[in-house]
Amino acid sequence: MSRLQSPPPDRDACMAVERRIDAARLEAWQSDIRRRSGVCHSGFDPDPPRLRSEAELRAAARRRIANQRAWRRSPRGRLEALAAEVQAVSGRTLRAGRDLAGYRAAAAIPEFSEAAQRLTRLAAAARRALRDLEASEGRPE
Repeated sequence: MSRLQSPPPDRDACMAVERRIDAARLEAWQSDIRRRSGVCHSGFDPDPPRLRSEAELRAAARRRIANQRAWRRSPRGRLEALAAEVQAVSGRTLRAGRDLAGYRAAAAIPEFSEAAQRLTRLAAAARRALRDLEASEGRPE
């Protein structure tokens, strides 16, 4: 049986997150400067944030990817990834079911049968992931 896995983290998306972090730091500093502009004493303004170089951004993005991968391999990460997949598959199944006249018609449609089988496999995998999570957190099963 193949192990369910979420897609690998995207390097470009992680770089974009790191850039947004720097932009947010700069915006917060600028906002603070504007707020203080009416009552400002010389030398009391906060220092501007140090924006990271491209190399520092790439290193931060690599750390973010490594952290995401480690989290996805953890019991909690596996369980949450499974929950997201179950939600997506069940949503597609429910939308398909709304268009059907009845269960007999649904059972005859291959997509519906495949989705039902997939949901059964996902539910079993989710139960295993939940047991692993509870075991890793020391909770009784």
